[in-house]
Amino acid sequence: MKDLRSRTFEERKRFYLDGRLRDQKLWYAKKANINTGDGNNWFWVTLVLQVSAVIIAVVQASAGSFIINIVPVLTTIAAAFAAWSQMKRHDELATTYSLAAQELVELEAIAGSLTQESDFPQLVEQVEETISREHSMWCAKRDVVLKNHVNQDNR
Repeated sequence: MKDLRSRTFEERKRFYLDGRLRDQKLWYAKKANINTGDGNNWFWVTLVLQVSAVIIAVVQASAGSFIINIVPVLTTIAAAFAAWSQMKRHDELATTYSLAAQELVELEAIAGSLTQESDFPQLVEQVEETISREHSMWCAKRDVVLKNHVNQDNR
């Protein structure tokens, strides 16, 4: 850390941009893509199961009943998959991660034009606030207690 602090402003700025801002930007973009893909996959699997259940129900109605009626099984599995997908909140996560990544892209553009060392702490504060906000929202959705946000009554 002492070595880093003794470097020039440009070297410290580059270190922060590469090691923190760009790293987090890529992480959020990757997570947004993963959640978008997962949400799409669960949607299509659920849709295929529902359509299959309808087709089998129509075939059974026109051809007579089969020995085993799998329509209730397919609709139950489809409902379970839909509930699982809703619980995992893939679409919501994809949106929030995309917004965080976009915000970091904008901050990276600002950082590229940053020439005065006196403006650097404000940039770092904005980057860390963006990352912290997303982390706090993630914890709140999962009922995780943050150490810095302990209730005053619990002291």
